[in-house]
Amino acid sequence: MGAINTKQSKFKIKDLLLLPKLFLVITVVLIMWVVIVLSGPMFGVFEPDWAGLSPSLWLLMVSIFIGIFIVIDIILYATPRFFVDQSKLEFSTVELPEIENRNGKQVHEFTYPVGVKGGVFSKTYVQIEQNKILRIRNLMIKKEEIWKK
Repeated sequence: MGAINTKQSKFKIKDLLLLPKLFLVITVVLIMWVVIVLSGPMFGVFEPDWAGLSPSLWLLMVSIFIGIFIVIDIILYATPRFFVDQSKLEFSTVELPEIENRNGKQVHEFTYPVGVKGGVFSKTYVQIEQNKILRIRNLMIKKEEIWKK
């Protein structure tokens, strides 16, 4: 007999994120079932034990299932490192753009329309704090209009 490989028993993060959704769907179905079980005898359509168990036992079972789902969700959210490979929990860093300085003040830029590159832009500078300036770039002439054939 060999040692158990723990890497094979670890789940993927995608799989763990599906569990709360699955629990929610099962909970909604169980609650709908309890409503049906309770409404049958109430409207005189069915006998009180028509669903195999009494309505109070169905309520008890659904409550226990919901409690178990809540406990499992709390465990999954509180301690994911027990269920997922540690290398998957590493956070990646994002490099922020270098902040431009103008007259010793930080310049933050906003371009309208967002994501447009090329063309002629107007530039307006607005002081937003003591040491920060906002440069507003507004598209005046599209690059297609400049390079017409």
